[in-house]
Amino acid sequence: MFVLTIAAIIGLVVGLFFFVAYVQNKVVERFEYRPFTLFAFSAFVGSYFLLSIGYSWLLSTHTRGGDPLNGIVLMVFGAALLSWIVFRHIRRTSVPTGIGICVLQIPLFAALAYIGIFLLILFVALTIVMPAVLRGLNPPMVRLIQ
Repeated sequence: MFVLTIAAIIGLVVGLFFFVAYVQNKVVERFEYRPFTLFAFSAFVGSYFLLSIGYSWLLSTHTRGGDPLNGIVLMVFGAALLSWIVFRHIRRTSVPTGIGICVLQIPLFAALAYIGIFLLILFVALTIVMPAVLRGLNPPMVRLIQ
């Protein structure tokens, strides 16, 4: 059953990739606009980051006391950035196409942003920390143990 689950997940990811490529090609063909770009992903990650940090800041002010305005301001900036992304898609395409792109893009980019954080940490660990350890530039805790 585990192998079938893995095969289904891989099939779903491959199918989603081909569907996004199909949508991208149709939008480029009809509107000459590329919605799935690094710029759109970066803008979405920024808005997602501002919304999540603002929300956690707002919740922490309820438990510890403090000014909830800081969290609200961050959430407003994140919502404004997300609204700008939606407006940009609608302006460069039609209303149904722009909204459809956003409906497809938001969960896809949220999942990629969530996975991307762990990949970034892994990349930093493998490119900066591991070579330093292998060259003998041991971190301070390793020197204390020796």
